Amino acid sequence: MIYINKKIFFQILYFLVLKEFTLRYKGTLFGYLWTILNPLTFALIYFIAFKLIMRFEIENYGIILLTAMFPWFWINTSMVQGTTSFRQNSSLIKKIKFNYMTMPLSNILHDAIHFFFSLPIIFFFIYYSDMSFHLSWLWQIPLLFIVQILFLFPIVLVLSVLNVFIKDAEYIVSLLLTMIFFLTPIIYLESMVPESYQIFVQFNPFNILISNWRSLFVDGAINYQELFLFLFFITFLAFIARKIYLKYKIYFSEYL
Repeated sequence: MIYINKKIFFQILYFLVLKEFTLRYKGTLFGYLWTILNPLTFALIYFIAFKLIMRFEIENYGIILLTAMFPWFWINTSMVQGTTSFRQNSSLIKKIKFNYMTMPLSNILHDAIHFFFSLPIIFFFIYYSDMSFHLSWLWQIPLLFIVQILFLFPIVLVLSVLNVFIKDAEYIVSLLLTMIFFLTPIIYLESMVPESYQIFVQFNPFNILISNWRSLFVDGAINYQELFLFLFFITFLAFIARKIYLKYKIYFSEYL
């Protein structure tokens, strides 16, 4: 096995992200546009179903949907693709010794970049809806970017480790994400959840991200206190994830 010094961690990360861009949509007709078309299509479907047919009385429901759907698709894609990151790169793991954490991280960063380039679509619909642009976006958007990356990384790292030993993990993750999607106020508002079920919303970590993204784009405000407390939760997750990764990485070559 060839040993790679930690100093080139970021070089490896860069090439893995580049590989994701090269391979993920290779051979498709629309390529990168699928990143934009997926959330737009789902938002349109839910808009027709809930606004036009079921007649949800929610002001600017289209924006309410879009400002939640785009960050959710980043979460969903990173967790689904990231879970398979070690298996997808099994040949590399068997040949070269380096910090394998770059693999799930590269998936998250790849999807973060896609989300960044999707922001003009959100801005366009906000402008089209005669809603305000906010100067606070200049620091709020980068802040939420960092928080979401920090939140996703330990989760995806643990899932990718689990998938090395239990291949069914990638299918379980897809099912769980479908459940989480409907349990998180994405296609509806947090205020619409009955009081007896509010506890499930308040302690849903995905809702912390989605609600703050929505609040950022609609009102130009985020809950700094909530995010500060959320960072403590993320720190705990990172500690557990690192422990699990260090304990089981020595078995990767054997099981892949």
